[in-house]
Amino acid sequence: ETVQEVAAVTPAAIEEPVKEVVEVTAPQKRYYIIVASSPNAKNAELAIKELTRKMKAEYTVVEGGGRHRISVGEYNNVGEANKALSLIKNTFHDAWVLTH
Repeated sequence: ETVQEVAAVTPAAIEEPVKEVVEVTAPQKRYYIIVASSPNAKNAELAIKELTRKMKAEYTVVEGGGRHRISVGEYNNVGEANKALSLIKNTFHDAWVLTH
């Protein structure tokens, strides 16, 4: 006959909370080159049509703070955005980089 040992379970072991590891990542910052701004979506779309005549590019609208900003580029880091901004400044003198 085989005798098996039973492990002792203490009340402390039962009450110990299970620890779960959850990895939380912060949202990544995005950098946009802003070439124009509008108070509403309709005017932003009209501005994009006008801007397309000035420079063929892919424009997007970045909303925030009650404004519809028109972007001509989106970048992962500020260095890339500033490099592109220096090239765009020849066409859009008032362009600037928005961190979002």
